[in-house]
Order: sequence, then C-alpha cells, then structure tokens
Amino acid sequence: MEKYEQIKEKVTRLKGERDHLRLKHSIKTASENSLQFRVDNAKKAREYIRSVAEKTQSLLSRSISSIVSMALAAVYDDPEQFLIEFVKRRNTVECDLLFEKDGKVFQPVGFTGGGVLSVTCFALKNAFRRFNKSNRPVIILDEPFPDVSPDLQHKISKMLSLMSQKLHMQFIIISHAEDAVLSADRVFKVKLKHGVSKVEVSEQEHHANS
Repeated sequence: MEKYEQIKEKVTRLKGERDHLRLKHSIKTASENSLQFRVDNAKKAREYIRSVAEKTQSLLSRSISSIVSMALAAVYDDPEQFLIEFVKRRNTVECDLLFEKDGKVFQPVGFTGGGVLSVTCFALKNAFRRFNKSNRPVIILDEPFPDVSPDLQHKISKMLSLMSQKLHMQFIIISHAEDAVLSADRVFKVKLKHGVSKVEVSEQEHHANS
C-alpha cells in the first residue's frame, strides 16, 4: 500500500510536469506564430514599399528628364538626351544624372560644353521646384546663361518661354542682350540719361507666359 501511494504521487508529479511542459510549448508555439506573422507582414510591407519606390522613381525620372531634354532641344539643334538612373550602392539608392547621344551614355561634367551644362542645371533646378508647392512660381535671372554662345541667346529666350508654359512659372530676366528677351511678354528698357534712369515699356507681339 505504501508503494502504491509512492507510485501514485510520482504519477501525479509527472502529470504536473507534463502539463507545465505542454503549457510552455503552447506559449512558445503561439510566440513563434506571432513572430512569423510579423515577419510575413514585414516582407509584404517591404515589397509594397519597394514597388511604390520604383514607380515613384520611374515617374520622377520621366518627368524631370522630359523637362531637361525639352530645354536642351529648344536651344541646340542636336542635343544630348538627359537621363536619370537610380542605382543601389552601399545599401542605399543613389541618383545618377547622365547624358545619352548616339547610343552612348556618359557623365555630363567633363564631356560636354559649359553652355549645355548651364541649360541643364537651370532646367533641372526648376524641374525639381515644381514638386515643392511652397515655392513661389517666380524666378529672377540676372544675365542668365553667360556660357551659352551669343548667337544662341534668341533660342534661350524661346526655351524660357517654353519652360514658363510647361512649369507654370514666371521668369523676370535682367540682360543687356536684346536676343535674350525676344520671347518675353513685356520688355522694360532702362536707359541712363543725364544721370537719371528712364524706363520704357514695350509689349511683345506673342502671348507666351514667360
């Protein structure tokens, strides 16, 4: 009888240990399932973010590239095409600004003239401005594009008019070159007479929003 009680006590103890282990196993399994659920959701979120980022980059690339290429085409007869490429380097995404011509892709600096770079930088800066709604749509330019050949200044004026219409911006230009304001809506000519500045206003025949 005493031995029976000992066996019974041992069985009871072992059942308790079994139930405790089952409880621990249940808690561990639930924890693992919860962690796996979080991992799966994180993977889905990462994939979604990657997809949205790629679409945003593609849209941004096309939008800005078209504006810069338009500006170059307005000034030069056989211009380079402007490209934006997003490249992953050192666990981060970097943006490469490139030119393409005759099937060759190359870096702008060092491989093209100062006039082309000047037009590119101007168009690029204003293309980015359109994404910031807090920017005022007015740009003041003092003797713009000095690196562009004098015989192309009339095309610079046309380019500014196109940019004004495309980006819904107004450009106020200060220049000694009359060709630089050929596409302007209104021209203010300031002449110094006997130490006094005289302002003459003339309306242009076209109606571009420059």
